Amino acid sequence: MKTRALLLALASFPLLCIAADEPAFLPKKVGEMEFIDMKDFEGDEKTRGLGRSYRYEGDRLLKADVFVYDKRMKNLKDGIASPEAEAEIAAAAHVLDKMQELGRYKDVKELENGRKTHAGVPFLWCRHTYEHVVEDESKNPGLRVSDTYIRIKDGKFIKVRVSTLQVDLEKDQKKIDALMAEIARKG
Repeated sequence: MKTRALLLALASFPLLCIAADEPAFLPKKVGEMEFIDMKDFEGDEKTRGLGRSYRYEGDRLLKADVFVYDKRMKNLKDGIASPEAEAEIAAAAHVLDKMQELGRYKDVKELENGRKTHAGVPFLWCRHTYEHVVEDESKNPGLRVSDTYIRIKDGKFIKVRVSTLQVDLEKDQKKIDALMAEIARKG
């Protein structure tokens, strides 16, 4: 039942999306982060509008998911100054809260939110911390930091969620910045 509720929550949340004819715009490797997987959600009527997601991973628990989607919305205005972009960044907190409610995460906290610029391109941005709930606490790697970035380009949402361990954030920040600069230039 929890898994079904999680799937419903994620399906109803605009995480992923892209048109079937849209090319992958990112290289296989960005800095020290490597492309791992792409998921296409456009083929199924239930998930149409949720586009595609691209997973990148670095060392340890550094992960980035790049979501490109339109939610079947027409005439999305490029940039970050629209009600749709604002709604997407606000929804990021909702998903993390939902994961906590479902018992997957604990101690979810928003640390900051606002705007960040990479390669001259502005993004709406928020930062949260949380811990994964694990059966064996001795295997819990600790507090994680999750950054979410949103912008609209060419009528599609570009959402990036990057997470790493809090203890690794200082060393991973350069990798995150390199990824975001590449997305800003190409996405």
